[in-house]
Amino acid sequence: MAVKKFYASDMRSAMKTIRAQLGEEAIILSTRKLVDGVEVSASADAGGMSGGAFSGDCDLDKDSSLNKRSQSNGQASMETPWYLNSISGFEEEHSALHNELGGIASLLQNWMDQQGWENYSIKSPVNAKLWERLRIIGLDSEQISPLLASLTPNQDIRTAWQHCLINFSAALPILGKDLIEDGGVFAFLGSAGVGKTTTIGKLATRYVLDHGADSIALITTDRFRIAAHEQLRTYGKILGISVQAVDESNTLESLLDALRHKKLVLIDTAGISVNHKSFEIQRKQLADLRDRLNPVLLLSTTSQAQVQAAELKAFSSLQPVASILTKTDEAVRLGESFGLLMSQKCPVAYTTHGQSIPDDIAIGESNNLISRAVALSRQRSITKDQVVAGFSSVQLNASKREIRETV
Repeated sequence: MAVKKFYASDMRSAMKTIRAQLGEEAIILSTRKLVDGVEVSASADAGGMSGGAFSGDCDLDKDSSLNKRSQSNGQASMETPWYLNSISGFEEEHSALHNELGGIASLLQNWMDQQGWENYSIKSPVNAKLWERLRIIGLDSEQISPLLASLTPNQDIRTAWQHCLINFSAALPILGKDLIEDGGVFAFLGSAGVGKTTTIGKLATRYVLDHGADSIALITTDRFRIAAHEQLRTYGKILGISVQAVDESNTLESLLDALRHKKLVLIDTAGISVNHKSFEIQRKQLADLRDRLNPVLLLSTTSQAQVQAAELKAFSSLQPVASILTKTDEAVRLGESFGLLMSQKCPVAYTTHGQSIPDDIAIGESNNLISRAVALSRQRSITKDQVVAGFSSVQLNASKREIRETV
């Protein structure tokens, strides 16, 4: 039986190579951990295993288990040692072991978080209380730690909380002005239902009331949904402004050329799931014209944090100049949205808080947003595990930074 040795950086890569070269029924004979990876001996031939000569690290002739036979219904069967499992069986065992190790790692991390939190609560009871409040608001451990780092020791809880909120206000990225006031070309990004078209209607109405209808135009790029243009065209008709649509005869670039005399152009992009194949088509279309437009990302504060994070990541390559937090009147927690924007340093330009046009939109202000987040947090509670999640990792990283700064 011919035996081949395979070298790879890890077992998963080795299994992939063995499958490609020897097939699904290949036999794993031995594995060995190396300094820079693993060595796996395997064969595609299971025949002649009991007595034939072969090369490799395993001496099968000396393995007594190969000679153990049993009779069942008159047919002979051979007991197969662990190293003669097929690739599929080996990978099942490897996957089960990987999952078990992952579970152990999770339990260990939780234990470390709990132990670290107990010590922290004894050493800094005021900071521990503030940490809990910020976790209820929706911030994660990485975002909380810097807010508490500059607090003066031995402060009372009220004074410490005020200073913490001041730090929070400074950390929350805010544009601090009316984004469209000076004109420009703005492309509004976001998933379906986030409120792009309604937000454009609010901003367009406000602009027309202040500057008239002659210097503004609207564009829709949504060619993926039936009657997707109708709501925007209705706004345009009411306001008396031009509404153009990207189609087979009009590219976005050609429409921008035709409307270059307009002071303000608002582009309503299609609300497509980031996992849909059409998403990449639209993203590339906008990326090709990135130097001619300003992307603005809309995030619904009613969406789960994971959904908002996925959208922020998906649109990050377009480098949004600002963000708009929508549906803040319906949100049960705002801190998760704040935390994402803090990590990406994407400033809040506006918030929306209802369907009324043009009233239910406001320029983003950190004090108002944080006050709203704190008010919402008073209606919520979380478990101790949620409070301390990731605590030990943050403290370890902080200690490493202190050591580097000292050295």
